[in-house]
Amino acid sequence: MNLEEVRIRAVEFHARLQAVKKQLPVDFPWYPYDSLANIEHIHQLLEGETRAVFSLIGEGHRVLDIGAADGDWSFFLEELGCEVAAIDHALTNANEMRGIRALKAHFSSKVEIRDTDIDTNFRLPDGKFELAFFLGILYHLKNPFYALEKLARQVKYLFVSTRVARISPSGILLENDALAYLLGTHELNQDRSNYWIFSESALRRLVERAGWQVLAFRTFGSTESDPNSMERDERAFLLLRSKFEMSNVELLEGWHADEGNGWRWTAGRFSVAIPVEARRAKKIALEIYVPTVVMENGRPVTLTAEIGGVVLEPETFSYEGEFQYVRALPIGTTAQPLHFQLSRCLAAGTVDPRELGIIVASIQLHF
Repeated sequence: MNLEEVRIRAVEFHARLQAVKKQLPVDFPWYPYDSLANIEHIHQLLEGETRAVFSLIGEGHRVLDIGAADGDWSFFLEELGCEVAAIDHALTNANEMRGIRALKAHFSSKVEIRDTDIDTNFRLPDGKFELAFFLGILYHLKNPFYALEKLARQVKYLFVSTRVARISPSGILLENDALAYLLGTHELNQDRSNYWIFSESALRRLVERAGWQVLAFRTFGSTESDPNSMERDERAFLLLRSKFEMSNVELLEGWHADEGNGWRWTAGRFSVAIPVEARRAKKIALEIYVPTVVMENGRPVTLTAEIGGVVLEPETFSYEGEFQYVRALPIGTTAQPLHFQLSRCLAAGTVDPRELGIIVASIQLHF
């Protein structure tokens, strides 16, 4: 499914949903905001290749709706064919989650509903999700780093929106530094559930350190935004891709377990496969760290790669440090595994029970 089609169907579904909400005999207030209106911001956020993420919406795809409110997005995504899990917290939900449950019964829906506080030691539904929507929730969390890092372990792509600020209430410029403003109990909209308002720099750093790669970033609203006034509101929308387990490629042989923050040790020989939807990629880029212990007596280590019978130009590392290994992918080869080989590695049992090569922090595909 493509973004334009989803956008058109969202408008149609919203109209039907509003009619249903008016007809249902309920004794509670519905969530007062139009959640599906965010499709317009997402439409403006995505350009070029990033729009391909909407191919993950449709039959057979597993999607997570976090902060689901009355479930507008959840039931819409289910109508499009997705298997959907919806998460909210009854204590902070506008109607104690009675709205989403009433709609589930009305639609005879199979959406999995979880009452979960994602500000504590929470657990997501089991398994992996290809896509998740996390819209308007981040600044309501005491522990946004924890929530983002936890999500990165089970979600491949994540849409995020949150309030941001350029200027502090006292007039200090925030936008050029990785700073966050902690709101007072009733400082914003008399709502004690509001906590951290980030600068754009801080938000970018937060998501990257929590295990995500920023694929798209755009803000909407005031260009003189502050953290605590209603009239100077600015929202950031992001599309993120998890760096945990190098989720944009398939890891084959030669990879050790994730070390807890997205990076992995390799063996002396390691391989990846490029997924079908990314085989138009023109380059592959690895962020790597070459440790001293692999450089036997200070001797250099060389990394070579081969794909589809084509040997890529090797690269030699003469000292410890962080490097980027970027190579063009020969046309017509990306359906084949990409094999890497190090000229030397640490044998199993030398300093670790595992054979150790280099550390890979991320793998990116460029189109």
